[in-house]
Amino acid sequence: MEIHKVKPKLYVYPHVGPSLHETTPGFENSIPMTALGREAHFDIVSNPDDADYFYMGQVPDKDVWLINHARYPYLNGREARHIIDCEGDWRDYDQPDLIKDSFIITGHARVESLSKYPRRFVRPVISPLMMRLIKEPIELGQPEKRGFWFQGQMDFTRRYREKVLQAVVAADVPGDWQWNGGWSCYADENSDIVKSYLEKARVWSYALCPIGEGPSCRFYEMALLGRIGILIGDYRPFEGGVVRWGVNDSLATMMRLFMQMGENENRDLLRETVAYRHQLLEYFDDPTFYFLRWAKNRAVNY
Repeated sequence: MEIHKVKPKLYVYPHVGPSLHETTPGFENSIPMTALGREAHFDIVSNPDDADYFYMGQVPDKDVWLINHARYPYLNGREARHIIDCEGDWRDYDQPDLIKDSFIITGHARVESLSKYPRRFVRPVISPLMMRLIKEPIELGQPEKRGFWFQGQMDFTRRYREKVLQAVVAADVPGDWQWNGGWSCYADENSDIVKSYLEKARVWSYALCPIGEGPSCRFYEMALLGRIGILIGDYRPFEGGVVRWGVNDSLATMMRLFMQMGENENRDLLRETVAYRHQLLEYFDDPTFYFLRWAKNRAVNY
């Protein structure tokens, strides 16, 4: 697969090492700009004067102080030709203004600041279950019941999930809600907690996917399972998602409207979900290729 007739030249800063994903078993090539992705789609150069693009590596939110001109001496004046992966929750703040014109790859992009970051690419948040579903799809069949379900931990910082639970109670809609004792995104795919999670997905038609301490991996898991996931939060997911409610929306009213939705509308949402699943599978087939195709129309002349 090729985006450019001639591979663009890429300078990789000397201190760049493997990303968290590259060192996590099963996640090796699940994000753009891994070593494998760079080798496949770029001509790597050692002289920065020869570069079309510059790769800054992966910087987690807790180490945002590492993004500075001393560490990236070729950034000034070439911001729009720099590429960086920003790992972590980035929950209540954005990436620094220093890189607002750069290509930012991240799992979390706040809706309120989308216009400020024209080259911010939102990649899916990864979980072991997602990787399993990509390699070994699970067919759940038609849901047994129409209603809403959630299984996860309490988000103790903002308590958005508690607000969603209150809306479920106020709406008086069918469903199932289970608090987990802790963060389980990386739970073993064969654990009881994952089996319980998959059983709820099999039974119920609508999965509530409220933001927690960070973005929700369950939103992507539901798409891969062919279930309608309702993202509730103040951030934009990969390629915009299918259904997104804001945390300040009238959630109880929206749940009642979903329960009143006709079969044709429900089928339309399912078709959109299946199309979104295909987008996810296309992305995971070659994340760097997908990113470069997205980036092509946002690039500057070099």
